[in-house]
Amino acid sequence: MKIRKIAIVFLLIILTTFGCSSDGEDTGSDQISQDNLNKLRGTWRLVSSTTDDLEDDLSGTCKLFNSVDFYSSNSVSVNTVSGTNCSSTESQDEDYIVNGNVLTVGDTTLDILTLNTTTLKVKYRNQSNYTETYSKI
Repeated sequence: MKIRKIAIVFLLIILTTFGCSSDGEDTGSDQISQDNLNKLRGTWRLVSSTTDDLEDDLSGTCKLFNSVDFYSSNSVSVNTVSGTNCSSTESQDEDYIVNGNVLTVGDTTLDILTLNTTTLKVKYRNQSNYTETYSKI
């Protein structure tokens, strides 16, 4: 009888320790996502990129005029500058989702490496050796 009581107590301890979490429990990812959403909203200008951990030379290119506008409606406008004297701008509008430290813009998935009030650094998942760094303007 004593062994049976010990087994029941042991089983209860295991169930309460490793049991399913409630639906309302915050795993932390939701809070990271909300914090990242709040920091992400606004206009960001490309300041650098790296390939294979080496800084890309963007001087003399129009890429330094590229910008991204994240709106509170979870839409984003990607503005690409090109042409003679960087006089042409093409805008592409997409929806975006933030899940923890993962940013999805349209069909493109990026890992957020750095995100604070002034700097956004992302790594493209389909190009593991390529990163871009943006500055908030």
